[in-house]
Amino acid sequence: MIFKTQKKTIYIVLALLIIGCTTGTNKDNDSLSTGKVEDKNIEINGINHYFKIIGTGEPILVLHGGPGLFSDYLISSFEGLAEGYQFIFYDQRGSGKTDFPKDTASISIDNFVEDIEAIRKHLKIDKITLSGHSWGGLLALFYAKKYPDNLNKLILIAPGPSNSEYYEKTLTNMQQKRKEEDTKE
Repeated sequence: MIFKTQKKTIYIVLALLIIGCTTGTNKDNDSLSTGKVEDKNIEINGINHYFKIIGTGEPILVLHGGPGLFSDYLISSFEGLAEGYQFIFYDQRGSGKTDFPKDTASISIDNFVEDIEAIRKHLKIDKITLSGHSWGGLLALFYAKKYPDNLNKLILIAPGPSNSEYYEKTLTNMQQKRKEEDTKE
């Protein structure tokens, strides 16, 4: 039994590593072979977050790259694994189909981490498995540091640098861009 679980984990890690080599997106994500696709919006920490949930089985929260990207680019890479796992893709605050917060100061690593914890609680997952790509990998590491007792597994795919200085500058640029857009209106 343990070998079977380890084998599945190895397959997941290998499949997720391939993501770093793929380009493009599957524009018809609703045609996934599992037939189990759910789109929903959930209010998390005062912000309406967009979710796409595929598959059934052990839940894995997938954290996309960016900041500022959206989760759709990752979905097609998980299709073959969705029979044994439930992949929960969501667009992070200010990204994709998720609302941009009115208070641009709320675009911070701490708030991204708190969003992950609120999602875990909302979905009633005791110990969560996180899969993070690039920026999402960095968020997963920060989550693991703050909430180690709530973490089941951590899968990192080409994670961003552990020094968050680059991302803090990027978040500041996102905040500034939003302020400039607001003044144009």
